[in-house]
Amino acid sequence: MNRSLITPYLAALAVAVTVAATSASHAGGSTSWNQVAAILPKPTLDFIQKTLEVSAVGDGLRMGKHHGALAGSRIGPYTFQATSRLNEAEFSLTIETVADFIDPTGHGIASEGAPAGTRIVEHFVAMRLELVEEHCAEDTPVEAVRGVYQEVTELSLNHADYSFDGPESLNVKLGWAGSQIRKATVATGSDHGGSTTEVYYDDQGRPRFVLVMESYWRFVGDNQTLDTVRENRIYLDPGGQVVESLVKTFDGADQAALDAARSQAANRGLSIPTSVSTPIVAGAKSLLQIQNPPAAENTGWSFAEQIGALRDLK
Repeated sequence: MNRSLITPYLAALAVAVTVAATSASHAGGSTSWNQVAAILPKPTLDFIQKTLEVSAVGDGLRMGKHHGALAGSRIGPYTFQATSRLNEAEFSLTIETVADFIDPTGHGIASEGAPAGTRIVEHFVAMRLELVEEHCAEDTPVEAVRGVYQEVTELSLNHADYSFDGPESLNVKLGWAGSQIRKATVATGSDHGGSTTEVYYDDQGRPRFVLVMESYWRFVGDNQTLDTVRENRIYLDPGGQVVESLVKTFDGADQAALDAARSQAANRGLSIPTSVSTPIVAGAKSLLQIQNPPAAENTGWSFAEQIGALRDLK
């Protein structure tokens, strides 16, 4: 979860802010958010309305009997529950104020023993956002993998490309970000079909996502063919354990039909035994060691064979 949601905005507003984990709240009397919002400078209020959903009622400090006619009035600091519009994180929003007490003649007075007709004029000082502790959850394992995938797809990679012809073709493509391989692609092909496997690595060189796309064609009538595509998605934790595996299969007579079928096909869960997943993870790691064409050919075919074991899983 992004805990620095507010920082870029607050720097521009020059508002004092603290972001910390908490579950505490201020005791006091109920206070309307609309009343407190009226105290805020426009840039601060605009920021809050843009980024947070604030509860209609919060807490303020209740003035006691020794404040005379002001007893029962509310003053800051005020605290409200707030929810991020970006990621639904929950915060405690505190508005700090200072108060002037103006008597009926228009003069500032001390609050103790205030006479009837005394009014309170509050001035905004600062706001504080405190992230509620129980909502500081980390990303789920699958969300973490998707984060790696998104990061890699947005990188500008340099590529090393190795191609080998024969009865079955092989292509191995490595994508580099600096000195680190972040994506590897192994593709094989024959007269009746082919397979393409993409491996996405985190910034520590650990395989985190494997996408396998296999296709083959067959005759279904006089001079008519039908393509069948199977897609496997394997999500891995940092230790190489499968946290989720999905598969979908669809058919089409041409590319337009395949695209339509893909959009309609549903993913279903696929259980992958460690006897299959462990060699796949080891093979994905071995792709990082490729430094020359012979290594690319040997390692590429070995990895393609390991991936082929997925075909037997239903």
